[in-house]
Amino acid sequence: MKKISDLQTRDLIVTVVEKNLLRMGKRNHDKIVNYLKKEHGYDISDCYLKPEILSLVLKKHLGERTDDFVNLTAKDLEKINHNSETEHFLKAIQQH
Repeated sequence: MKKISDLQTRDLIVTVVEKNLLRMGKRNHDKIVNYLKKEHGYDISDCYLKPEILSLVLKKHLGERTDDFVNLTAKDLEKINHNSETEHFLKAIQQH
């Protein structure tokens, strides 16, 4: 398998996060995206570099369903591209 670039990895993670937020419901997606923007000045793409912020916001808005989001995201990323960057991102969103 061909190694993908850091930029491609970021784009992949952002796409998977967006998709799985929508799987948690459009309302949850919108609340999380709006909260990230209002409270942190972040877009979903910024969370690639600061996954701990995404983790805190997910727990605030999804509560126990955060584990569902993390599991869906882990499965999707493992299917597509499992590397050190995706592993780091997953560990960071699981910890908070």
